[in-house]
Amino acid sequence: MAISKIISESLDLTDDYAFTGTITGAGGIQNAQTFYNSTNKDASSGVGTVIDSTFLPLDTTGLGTIGSSSNVTVSSGVFSFATTGYYLIQARMNFYIQSTGDTRYILGTIQATTNNSSYSDVAQGSTNMASITSNNDNAGVFVSYILDVTDTANVKFRLKMQSEAATLKTENQTKGFQVQIIKLADT
Repeated sequence: MAISKIISESLDLTDDYAFTGTITGAGGIQNAQTFYNSTNKDASSGVGTVIDSTFLPLDTTGLGTIGSSSNVTVSSGVFSFATTGYYLIQARMNFYIQSTGDTRYILGTIQATTNNSSYSDVAQGSTNMASITSNNDNAGVFVSYILDVTDTANVKFRLKMQSEAATLKTENQTKGFQVQIIKLADT
């Protein structure tokens, strides 16, 4: 016998229920994917440089992925979405300097577009490195943003870096430069 309507006071939420069919409106994370930067990218001194490196899906021990692994795709550093919704973007961007000297700032930026053309800075993280005494000194920034993807053909995002140092490079390791994209809800 199917129940078409349950009064909320009659449901004991401490009990276990075996549901069949599709449950909607329950909330929760719908999709979560992690990518890593697999190739180096050099930054130009004092100018924002789009990180159009190759990003690959992270595949390490115990990695959790929720939903379809094709919900978010990336090509030449541009991240695209298969479904609309509110997405949390978290980028841990690790950089290194290949020479000695000083750099006063390092910026990591999320840029978004709603027309598949013009990108705007929507979130930025920063750090600095002073008195670099050896090659390959590292610095990292963390930046996050909630993007409302209302149109999968036009709403996209990419990452950008900037520094005073002409020798700034992205780190291309699975643990050093990651982008997590988590679908929080439908739009």
